[in-house]
Amino acid sequence: MSGAGAHPLLGLLALAVFFRDGSYMHRFQWRITIPFDTDQPVPPVHTDAHGYFASTTIRDPDVHSYYARLVLNDDRGPGGSVHLHDWWTQNSRSYDTPYVEVTAGSVNFQAEISSDETPLCAVWQGAHNAYQQYFDIEGRQPPFGDYDITVEDAPGFTPWTNLDTTHWPRGYVTGCSAIACDDLAHYRVTLHEFGHALRHTFDGDDVHFAGDVFRFAYARFHKHCDDTNLGFAFNEGWAEYWGQHWDPAPCQRSGTYADTFPEQVEGNVAYWLNVLASCPGVGPERDVGNPASTSRIYS
Repeated sequence: MSGAGAHPLLGLLALAVFFRDGSYMHRFQWRITIPFDTDQPVPPVHTDAHGYFASTTIRDPDVHSYYARLVLNDDRGPGGSVHLHDWWTQNSRSYDTPYVEVTAGSVNFQAEISSDETPLCAVWQGAHNAYQQYFDIEGRQPPFGDYDITVEDAPGFTPWTNLDTTHWPRGYVTGCSAIACDDLAHYRVTLHEFGHALRHTFDGDDVHFAGDVFRFAYARFHKHCDDTNLGFAFNEGWAEYWGQHWDPAPCQRSGTYADTFPEQVEGNVAYWLNVLASCPGVGPERDVGNPASTSRIYS
């Protein structure tokens, strides 16, 4: 979407998200060298792990106005990509910097996205981190390949995931927003939903997933210590284990069986999966249930 006499400079990988005073702030900036003399369009380039990129040389004596565009799609990912888009389009969400006038030399582009709600780049960043974490552990892409985040206008709802797509209500938090929280806590909800995508894909196809939704009543609000059913508890417990968040579990049953920790409680499932993952020979944290693992526990 460049105007007359302007070219966009495209970046296809987001920066990290910074947190301050309980709100999210997403910052990105680029440095590009712009000499002149050709009419070729500015090619897209990818940022490095810190969010910076250097464009190829640009030569065009008639174009002096440029801007940088951040696209929430890491299409250079190993074997697949994380793609975030609004529900009404398949086009990846993007953000533009202000125009900069330049004829030669170097130019810096900088933009800051700040919001009291969760900006979409924070949702994308958490999903990207989860995808890369899986690849780093397994050495292969997730079973679903590309991973989609569809942003929906559904106030009052929580995120939900089928096989390869997470449906994210606009403004829903990705995790802890306090400055003291680490990246795992900042993105625990995105990790949780990515864990759902993994398990649902390992477990069967779309028909199988739809059957489980009705059989175990997946569509409900829930807490870590809710006593539900074995299928629901394992499904949510697996995702809580993947997101490493199940407090205050393990949860004891009240009354006559107060010394027991029932398996139909999702927090207990997450707690014991984490214990199992730490056993000798099982492998790295969150390795339980992945296809290369010695203990394929996902159903």
